[in-house]
Amino acid sequence: MFERATWDQRRDVTTMAAHDSAATLWDNTSLTPADVDMAQLYDGFSFLTVMWLEAMGFCEHGKVGPFIEDGQRIALEGPLPLNTSGGQ
Repeated sequence: MFERATWDQRRDVTTMAAHDSAATLWDNTSLTPADVDMAQLYDGFSFLTVMWLEAMGFCEHGKVGPFIEDGQRIALEGPLPLNTSGGQ
């Protein structure tokens, strides 16, 4: 397998390129997920938004369900408002 496989050749498709992009972001800045107070994430398809939450490290991989359950955490008044412009 290639070191950086294309999305369709990854063992787990929930770790698409968003994970590579997020790793590059955090590796090249002094920021961490704890520094983010609002997330404007790509939401071209519904699953991409939750994949980005995991990829960016806002929650553990496979734990996005409990992270967004009831919507309070990602609400406008929550600790991590999500796609506050309404998304796409």
